[in-house]
Amino acid sequence: ARKAERQLRRRRRRLDRVESDLVRELEATLALLESWGYTDGWALTDRGRRLRTIYSELDLLLAESAETGLLDGLEVPEFVALATLFVYEPRRDSGVGEWPTSLAGERGAAIQALWAGLAADEQAARLSETRPPEPGFAGIAAGWASGATLEDLFEDDQMAAGDFVRTMRQLLDVIRQLRDTYPDLSTVASDALGLIDHGVVSAGGVA
Repeated sequence: ARKAERQLRRRRRRLDRVESDLVRELEATLALLESWGYTDGWALTDRGRRLRTIYSELDLLLAESAETGLLDGLEVPEFVALATLFVYEPRRDSGVGEWPTSLAGERGAAIQALWAGLAADEQAARLSETRPPEPGFAGIAAGWASGATLEDLFEDDQMAAGDFVRTMRQLLDVIRQLRDTYPDLSTVASDALGLIDHGVVSAGGVA
C-alpha cells in the first residue's frame, strides 16, 4: 500500500509539472503574439484572424512577411522564389541560394532578418524557435515558373527531381493560402499557380 501511495504521489507531481509547463508555454505564446500584433489580450486582432487561415511550419513568419509588404509588388518568378522560403528544407546547408532578381534577393534578406527577430523573441520567451527560412530552392522554383523544364533544372539527377516535385506541391499549398488570405496578393498568387501547377508538379486539384 505504501509503495502504491508513493507511486501515486510521484505521478501527481509529474502531472503538476506538465500542467505548469503547458500553462507557462501558453502564456508565453500569447505574450509573443500580442507583442507582434496578432492578439490583444485573449482576443485576435485583424492580423490574428488572418493568421488563423495560415497552415505552415513557419506560419507566423509567413504571415508577418505578408503583413509587412515583403511579398508585395513582385513579378511571378520573384514571388514564387520568396514563397519557397517557407516550405523548403534542404538535406544539407543550401548556401545563399540563387535569386531571380536583385529585388527578390533584397526581400529574401529582409525575411531572414525578420526571422532573426522572431527567433530572438522566441528564445527570450523560452519557446521553441521557428526554423530559419532556407533560400536554396528559390532559383529552381523561379526557373520552373519562367518555363524551364526538369531537364533544364536537373539534367539526369532523378533524386533531385523527386525532391523537386514534393517541394513544389508544398509550395502550391502555401501560395493558395496566400491567395485566399491576403487580397493584395491574390492576383500574383493566382498567376503563380497558373505557371507552376503543370506537368509533374500538378496535383490534379483546382488551383
